[in-house]
Order: sequence, then C-alpha cells, then structure tokens
Amino acid sequence: MLTVETYENDHLKLNICTDEFSEPPREWNNLGTMVCWHRRYDLGDEQPTMAVDDWARSLVDADDETDIDEVWDEIRKRYIILPLYLYDHSGITMNTTGFSCPWDSGQVGYIYCEKGKEGLSDEKIKELLIGEVETYDQYLTGDVYGFVCYRKIKYKECDHVEEENVDSCWGFYGSDPKKNGMMEQLPDEFKALIE
Repeated sequence: MLTVETYENDHLKLNICTDEFSEPPREWNNLGTMVCWHRRYDLGDEQPTMAVDDWARSLVDADDETDIDEVWDEIRKRYIILPLYLYDHSGITMNTTGFSCPWDSGQVGYIYCEKGKEGLSDEKIKELLIGEVETYDQYLTGDVYGFVCYRKIKYKECDHVEEENVDSCWGFYGSDPKKNGMMEQLPDEFKALIE
C-alpha cells in the first residue's frame, strides 16, 4: 500500500493509497466477453488455444470450409465486436484503438457482445464495452485506490499525536476521488478535507 495523497487538518487525516489487492474487474458481471491470445499473460475472460480464425468460426458455428471473410461478416451481423490492443513495456496497458509503438504493441484479442443484449442499442453496447476495457486497463496499470481515515488524538502532557484508524474502503478505479465513487463512501467529516 503506497500513499499517493494525504489530506489533513488538526483533527483528521485522510490517506489515499494504491489498492494492491484489487478485485479483477473481469470477475464482475460484465456485458461483454473479452477473449485474448498471449503467450505470457492470462488476459480477459477467455484464452483460447485455437487460432483466431478457428475461434471466429466457432463463434458463429461455421465449418472449416466457410470463407473467413464471410465468417467475419456474420460475426459483425450478430455481435458488437471491438479489437483489443496491448502495449507491453515496463508494464502492460490495453485499449480498443491501438498504440503508436509497432515493436511493443499489437492486437491481442477482442471484446464482444451480442447485438440487442438487455435491449441496448448498438451504440450503447459499444460505449459500455469501451468502458469495460478502460476499467480493465486501470486494473492492469494499477490505477486502483482506497482510502484510510484517521482521527488525531493529541495528548496534553506531551507533544505526541496518535492516529486512530476509524474507516477505510478499497476498490476505486481511477485516481480522482470526485469521479471514482470515493466521495460517496467517505464519512461526512472527511469529505471536507478534499472539497
């Protein structure tokens, strides 16, 4: 646990810390399925042992004789599917748009969802899939945080100040406490330290 930000006054102290034991977001109830091929990492939801074209055929129950372009046309009719790109250099990061470095990056898989799932429009599904990838990237890059709240106890007979841990909460994706949900979980008296 690394403290990245401290807010305090004479009576209270709030530490924002990295969450080193965050829950993988692919274990949540996600809309999309993330399928990835990588030799060194287990990424996403599925890591097929078959080649990409064979996986594509299996997704739409096509036989081995079906032209692969027809297979992909059928996939795009049934699914919203986005490419997944990985940049691997002193850590890994993922997105759906690609990276500018041709040596340390490339396509690693797909995220997909059946069209019309839960009554959602294609545009909304695409937006949600991109959001899932962004959240997964935050997990991969360690952009997950928690807070620890302390009450300061001052002893009159000496200059010693003791800090009593009064609350903590973890699993906030993204570093901005005003956007990642942290403010809703903070005890009221500690919110004023940030605001």
